[in-house]
Amino acid sequence: MDNYANAKAGLEELTKGTLEYREAVLKANEAAMELINNNEGLQYTVDNDGLIQINEESMKAVQEKKMEKILDYLLIKF
Repeated sequence: MDNYANAKAGLEELTKGTLEYREAVLKANEAAMELINNNEGLQYTVDNDGLIQINEESMKAVQEKKMEKILDYLLIKF
């Protein structure tokens, strides 16, 4: 999730429409697709620049679900 957040943050420093910006959008989208493919339940949209925007609420829900699984495992294990 950090790769996606960092890639999105890097876009803020670039000028829309430039080659550098479009390449950064591709990098952010690759990170987004990795998250989407590896985390069932993530909801997303695509904005006017072609950037995949992962819904924050669905990201929090996925993180909470993973934490619950970890805690369940630890309770069973110990």
